[in-house]
Amino acid sequence: MPTSSNAPSTKFFSNEKTVRASLEANALKWETTHSGKSQTDVFRAVMPVAPGGGVPGDFTKTFNELGFKDVFTASPVLNMGKGPFNCNFIFRDSRGAVKIPVFGNGKYILQHPLGEPGRDLGDDTKSKIAHMMVVSVGKDVPITFNELLPSDKTEVDDLQERLQFLETAFDGIKKNIPVSDCGEAVKAKASEMNVSHDTGIREFLARQISGLPDSVRTGRPGYKLMNASNQDIAASGCATILAAINDVFDDESLELVPCVQDNENCSQLLTHIHAFMVASIPEGLKATYTDCRTILKVKKELLPDEGCELQRAGSGLGRTTSVAGSALGRTTSVAGGDSPPLARQETYAVSIPTVSEDGAAPACTDPAPAQEPTDDFSLRRSMSVAAPVNDAAPVAVRTSSA
Repeated sequence: MPTSSNAPSTKFFSNEKTVRASLEANALKWETTHSGKSQTDVFRAVMPVAPGGGVPGDFTKTFNELGFKDVFTASPVLNMGKGPFNCNFIFRDSRGAVKIPVFGNGKYILQHPLGEPGRDLGDDTKSKIAHMMVVSVGKDVPITFNELLPSDKTEVDDLQERLQFLETAFDGIKKNIPVSDCGEAVKAKASEMNVSHDTGIREFLARQISGLPDSVRTGRPGYKLMNASNQDIAASGCATILAAINDVFDDESLELVPCVQDNENCSQLLTHIHAFMVASIPEGLKATYTDCRTILKVKKELLPDEGCELQRAGSGLGRTTSVAGSALGRTTSVAGGDSPPLARQETYAVSIPTVSEDGAAPACTDPAPAQEPTDDFSLRRSMSVAAPVNDAAPVAVRTSSA
């Protein structure tokens, strides 16, 4: 089993003051409706669940009652309506057993997403194949809507554990550990595909990707895997995909960057940590992502001394504990740029078949001829369609200061 490293992978790319200001502003909004409650308490109480993946119902009424209209302000607005691809999709799907698993430990799962992995890395990069996501799957672990909302100590500790889990998982991919060392979810998937547990995790990932049927690659959410030449190699065969995986994870110049899309850019009401392998931070990440290592550092600093109370930005109840030790009633704006943000990165991990009719996974042999691109690229690129909110009041806009 691989071991994690305590050393940060790259220099943090998010500004601490900006992250602190965002946490302060969001803590004030959170306290208005959820005074004293942790994210986990609220999440467990309101998120619709059912055996096998949850309830894909309309979430608009609950969303508004939670006071989230002024918190989750992405444009287009989150899709809260009925259907599989609303704001609770990743949570519902993570309650099931089948994704594109890469590493797991019963509490968290590392998975390669569908959609267009690595889109926000920009063009001319080989690293898109290494885009992964960490999602909490344990029944008893803390669970949060977004890491830019306030957390109690248990949730902060859990964020640190997820980042350590991520380091361990990527170390395992670099070492190409066998499926047998990648956790029960990965072993179950390999057994389903008739793949030996002695298979290296890189080859198994390539087999899962190359085994995606045409109906998945060309449907919704779809799947595109762009290489350094900006060509889609998703249908090019296991050998080609495995070579792309090896090219990234054998490159010592690339380092792991964990980040999330904040409440102004995300489309899902479940924290899912994005992981990228890069040599430098591209503008696409700077524009709409926040470095999880910066979030963790700031959240640790903002916890009360006793370490058990929720981070606060002050309240009318006489508490002196605050997100930044500020006085009661202090308001804080969040730094923003002059340019409009990039469109949200939409990536999903869904239950999909990756085996042939005889139950065998595709072998890593010479690639099949590449298929012509389809006409529904725009649908697969933009996964979330904004649904109307019942009371279409204007969304509050935060004023920004550097």
